Amino acid sequence: MNDIRKKIRQLGAARTAEAKKVLIPLLEEYLAGNAGDTRAWYRLACCNDFLGRERAAEPCYEKVYKAWRELPGKERPGFFVGYGSTLRNNKKLAKAASVLREGVKRFPANPELRIFLALALYSAGDFKGSARELFRVCGGLPPPFTGGYERAIGYYIKNLK
Repeated sequence: MNDIRKKIRQLGAARTAEAKKVLIPLLEEYLAGNAGDTRAWYRLACCNDFLGRERAAEPCYEKVYKAWRELPGKERPGFFVGYGSTLRNNKKLAKAASVLREGVKRFPANPELRIFLALALYSAGDFKGSARELFRVCGGLPPPFTGGYERAIGYYIKNLK
């Protein structure tokens, strides 16, 4: 078991498709005897997601959703982004928006969550809601990124209905 954990740790940091393809069966083998390891399920979800295997990623994310608080703090916002994005790609748009809204509520300073919520809303045909979320992201950027147009962006955040 320690050999599997060591290999998982070594491959876990790699950002290549080849590494993810090797990591998936190792994680599956590990999880066969450690089904309660939320972080391992998250890694498996992320590997499948990285490879464009959203259908395989979704049930892994679902297992993590029940215990997402067990993830290290820095991984929690990314979990909501990944799960919401996977649901969006799997055409479960209402559930995607719900998961992403929960993520925005829990991590309001994380712009990626609002961006992916905007994508989910856009995919669902809610173009105004999508624009609203994107304007909120823009409104949260520091002045050097908004070029002095904070007032104009603020107007649209307040008045987009």
